[in-house]
Amino acid sequence: MHQFLAQARFETMRSLRNRRLLLFSWALPIAYYFLLVNIEGSGDTRIGGVPLKVYYLISMAAFSAIGSAMNGTASRIAFERTQGWLKLLRTTPLSGRHYVVGKAASQLVIAAGSVAVVYLCGYFGESVRLPASVWILSFLWILVGTLPFIALGMWIGMVSGTNAAQSVSSGLYLVMSLMGGLWSPMQLMPLWLQRIGKAMPTYRMAEVAWSIVAKTIPHLGDILVTLAYFLAFAVLAAWTFGREQRTSS
Repeated sequence: MHQFLAQARFETMRSLRNRRLLLFSWALPIAYYFLLVNIEGSGDTRIGGVPLKVYYLISMAAFSAIGSAMNGTASRIAFERTQGWLKLLRTTPLSGRHYVVGKAASQLVIAAGSVAVVYLCGYFGESVRLPASVWILSFLWILVGTLPFIALGMWIGMVSGTNAAQSVSSGLYLVMSLMGGLWSPMQLMPLWLQRIGKAMPTYRMAEVAWSIVAKTIPHLGDILVTLAYFLAFAVLAAWTFGREQRTSS
């Protein structure tokens, strides 16, 4: 446990010193939030029964958490792998499991910070007022929904070089966010694009959070699909990590 906590703390502090990550994962979603709300109008405008400023608050909180999860994990693991750190890992008391779980835990901490910052901007900047239970439940769910993207980021980092990992993770992040309805409501998209978008993990994750702020019961299917994505990406990342460890021995 001591090794795990030390690894998680180290990874968290290192991520917080990554200014590029904080800029793209924290600052940009906040800027997009204020831009979207002011362009499309707040007031009584509602999307799916949710005020527009609340809808985009959830969208940008998810966008921010996903960005920090995917980009931070992929680029860091790719760098460490290409520098031979994974080979060095076998000579230390730190196990591969502690290494992976420590990285995941640190990314959850960073994601929690990003969601909290977006929420604070909505509260103070756009006067978003929600019951405490809604704030807490939506916050916790977004963190749970971030797990598939942490696992995906790990897999990308395991199969890509440092520069390629950053490009691939950023590209997937932007495409899935756009098609998953985080930048524009799904209802406004063409029908064929809606069919594709609703299969995205970004949409499934955000849909549960949108349901929470709308004070409706989330669809079990959205929860199960999100968890299925996590299991699939986690298995893929674990298999790739194991293969990397075996081939480098």
